Amino acid sequence: MQIYEVGGRLGHPAYDQLGVSAAFAGRVGGRLLLAGGANFPDKPASEGGKKAYYDLAFVGTPRQGGRHIDWVNAGHLPKALAYGVSLQTQDTLYIAGGESSEGSERGFYRLTLDPHGALRTNTLPPLPFTINNAAGATLGQYLYLIGGVQDGIASGSVWVYDLGHSEDGWRHLAELPEAGGYLQPVASVVGDSLYVSGGFTLGDAERPARVHQGIYSLSLSNPQGGWHTYDNAAGAPRHRDYWAGGSFVPIAGGILATGGVHTEIFEPALERIRRLKHGKETLSEEEITRLTQAQSAYMTQPIAWYQFTSDLYHYAPSQGRWRCIATARPDLLGRAGASAVAYTPEQVYLLQGELKPGIRSPKIIGVEITKPPRGK
Repeated sequence: MQIYEVGGRLGHPAYDQLGVSAAFAGRVGGRLLLAGGANFPDKPASEGGKKAYYDLAFVGTPRQGGRHIDWVNAGHLPKALAYGVSLQTQDTLYIAGGESSEGSERGFYRLTLDPHGALRTNTLPPLPFTINNAAGATLGQYLYLIGGVQDGIASGSVWVYDLGHSEDGWRHLAELPEAGGYLQPVASVVGDSLYVSGGFTLGDAERPARVHQGIYSLSLSNPQGGWHTYDNAAGAPRHRDYWAGGSFVPIAGGILATGGVHTEIFEPALERIRRLKHGKETLSEEEITRLTQAQSAYMTQPIAWYQFTSDLYHYAPSQGRWRCIATARPDLLGRAGASAVAYTPEQVYLLQGELKPGIRSPKIIGVEITKPPRGK
């Protein structure tokens, strides 16, 4: 197991100095692709900064054993986007939905490279709904969209698209087990099973905000059989952390999982927002002041205070359980909204992402599994 910082600059200050989160990424034409993303270029979110979205696309060629990437500008996405879904099929990347300065999107595109290495974008029929902050997974010619905000409502719906029968469009496959929707879940396919974890719900007037717990799997050959639940399947985690905003990546015959929020810190912040939005009429002025001040303080803490998950987990179907295989420095793996790419069957890149609310990182991290993971 090796975890390391990757050298190389993309050639634009938004990416090289500030970094972006929630960008599209994948492997296209045998090279890495990073496109879009969002950050706060003028002033931090905690000071009321305005979020900027990007349409730039870069392709990179790893060298020096994957420790350095040579990047070149490959063109532009159809519009400036972030918070969409990247769907990898062999050497082609499909991207779906996302968020722009105009709101949630329903665009659906196939990304390849032309013979000169420039981005080639094929526009496909739009999604039947807008979607952002969802997860995606693929199995052969099938693409899956999971959760997120669908048509403005936090959703637990799973949709499937058959590339071999595109005339059928997107079909509803299943509903995730818990109510309230799943924002920023993680998902991957191993064998014929879809695995989903993480995600959170903002709550409403009736239900509290919550970071979802546990891991679920659904047989894609028999979805009528329902979800299988893994309770505390990540061994004995220090916290109730299940990678909300983190990454699931298919690698080494299983799933590599890392990143995401720390539940014990993030969940109370969500609940403060919910109470101020849905229960304000029942709160005293003192309670409103206390909640508002606590939420303001939440945005201004040092990076280490947020404790984004920096443990690395692996799931192997042959073992039937999740194992913690490494604990890295928080500045390497402790991030949310990073763009994860399985570049080879043993190598993953985590591109940029968020270190704390509103603050991104320009770093790219490599994770290489040279032997079958042996858990702790």
